[in-house]
Amino acid sequence: QSYSIQKMRKHFLLFMLFCMTLSASAQSLKGHITLSDTLSGRYATVSIPALGETTLTNEYGDWRFHSLPAGTYDVEFSRINYAKQHATVEIKEKQTAELDINMELQPYNLPMAYALPEGQDPAAFILEKMWEQSDKNSQDLAYDATVAFTFSSYNCDILDSFLSPFQKRLFKFVSKTMGFKGIVNIIMKNTEPVVTTEQSQSFRNGKLTCNGCRIANSNVELTDSEREFFFKDDVLNGNLFNKIYGPKMPWGRKNKMHKKFRYVGSYLEDGNYIDVLRNGAYTIHIVEDDWQIIKIRKAEFMDVSNTICQKIDGIYLPTSISTRTEYGTMPPEQVKTLAEVAKQIVEGVQKPTYEGKDVQMSEKTSKRLKKMYPMLERLEKKGEGIPVSMGISYSIRYR
Repeated sequence: QSYSIQKMRKHFLLFMLFCMTLSASAQSLKGHITLSDTLSGRYATVSIPALGETTLTNEYGDWRFHSLPAGTYDVEFSRINYAKQHATVEIKEKQTAELDINMELQPYNLPMAYALPEGQDPAAFILEKMWEQSDKNSQDLAYDATVAFTFSSYNCDILDSFLSPFQKRLFKFVSKTMGFKGIVNIIMKNTEPVVTTEQSQSFRNGKLTCNGCRIANSNVELTDSEREFFFKDDVLNGNLFNKIYGPKMPWGRKNKMHKKFRYVGSYLEDGNYIDVLRNGAYTIHIVEDDWQIIKIRKAEFMDVSNTICQKIDGIYLPTSISTRTEYGTMPPEQVKTLAEVAKQIVEGVQKPTYEGKDVQMSEKTSKRLKKMYPMLERLEKKGEGIPVSMGISYSIRYR
């Protein structure tokens, strides 16, 4: 009696690897982030300001930049609720430099630097100041930027090997409802797809002009209709200022959610007092004196997103927006099972077994397990599961 891999599933989806992004290039930089209170620095933002490059760590705290010019650079690490860190790294010709760091929790032990009117709620006071400043900034707003939109997924192609026809249809339905209808075929037929779309933006006299949208990088072949999906992204074609200060944002004056924000503390970073407001899923960090947003974090249901802003000609505008959508996690006991089967494949066993029974799998799945074995072995030792996710990130460079 055979034992099918499909019987190992207990969750809706089954994925088995973190994203390897693009192929190796002349010079690159990679690293790993750990947090002082957790195992890995998932969803941290890593930036090289001098090059205008930004990326987001994956679920395991790993990150990487490709195609970098040789030189010495300052690297900035940022994560909501953790103290910002900087490190200097030298990138040599035709080599991959490595940089690992540990990030400490950001203590909120500083009081607000401003006295409040008697009886006024601190969060309401801070938001009022922010709205007043955003009204002034909107009148003076002018920028030129290049927006890079990158999509990646974590082994959705394994669906063809593990899911039943019904489960595949269910996955497509879920993806459609979450706005991913246009890329379902891409993620199911390609291993670790990474697609980057780039576009220039110019905002002058209240008018937004978008030019030159193109596929800047792709490790998969795209049809014309699939290309169109990446060209229609709302951030690529929208006012970047409104993505932060729009009146209908959760903290905007026209959104009633702003009434639920509460002041949770302040801290000092780069010489600035920063106030932290929280409302359920959202946490926003506002720079005092400037009264503008410098960080935003959303953690709701299956979505986790981070937005980092920088001061551009006196106005804080987004330089990176990163989102991960998690569909589920393969539990540690299933990782252990797969690791046992993968080990047999690596050792050259023609017919792997599990609990004394033959394991049936396609040739594609067998090759995949063999490639994944080092990862499965590492996760098994740590007792960790494998998250199922797709990622979207924006890196915004201003000129």
